[in-house]
Amino acid sequence: MPRHISTVLDIDKESDKWTVLIQVVERNHIQYTRKAPPRRIQRFMLTDAQGTKVSAAAYENCIRLFRNLLVPYQRYYISGATIINAVPTYKVSEYPYSWVIHYSTLIERYLEPIPPMLPCPFTFDNFSDAHKHAESDITLISVKALVIYAFPQKETTPDSVTRDFLIINEEKKLMLLTLWNEFQEYEGNILANTIATAPMIFAMRVKVSTFNSLSLTTIGLSCILINPPVHDELPLREWYSIHKDEVKILLEAKAYKDPEFLLPPPNQEHIKTIHDALISF
Repeated sequence: MPRHISTVLDIDKESDKWTVLIQVVERNHIQYTRKAPPRRIQRFMLTDAQGTKVSAAAYENCIRLFRNLLVPYQRYYISGATIINAVPTYKVSEYPYSWVIHYSTLIERYLEPIPPMLPCPFTFDNFSDAHKHAESDITLISVKALVIYAFPQKETTPDSVTRDFLIINEEKKLMLLTLWNEFQEYEGNILANTIATAPMIFAMRVKVSTFNSLSLTTIGLSCILINPPVHDELPLREWYSIHKDEVKILLEAKAYKDPEFLLPPPNQEHIKTIHDALISF
């Protein structure tokens, strides 16, 4: 008897004996919950074939139980997760729920030689708008870019490592992206080892820093997708192939440190007189 496959939108708190075929979009690094006592948590973003995204999480020993499953971009049958109301911070689509993965959750790899393109939509910010969100812990940005240069790893403290990368997109803006700790140890090493291919990344929910005038940096909520299977990859690579010499000139000029290159001139409407500025205090 063939199994019945539901969509994400079919599943709510009243659903029973359901199965959804999902594709893994994001697999975040393990963190700790803020509520006491802190618990280890690993978050995932999943999508079904209709492109509906859902956030999922595993806690404590369940993280180890599923450590070899839910690999990015692969597809799985999943059933038996607990359905809870989505916290606004982790609500990733119109779907109002999140899933909690536990010992009773069944996850089975969908066998196929190559997973399909990710069907879910992505929203990205322009490099030219990054300055609007500088040093904000609330407003994070997501960018699509090619990684074209890797600096050496740095040890900032005995327990902390970082690595800077240079990324670029069709705006011809060269920006610094800093990966911290587990991001450097995993994604950073992958990027450094494949830098000759100019890997494409989706840097999701990164913070805009004023380090080096303007740069991007990972935080706990961030996720770095490396060469995700999407239709957007070919146009970006074609653009880079055409403009490679111009990018090389920007790299040699260290444009990623130049505030005149990174920071656009203010719009006339945003300029205030000293008198008006004093009144606003």
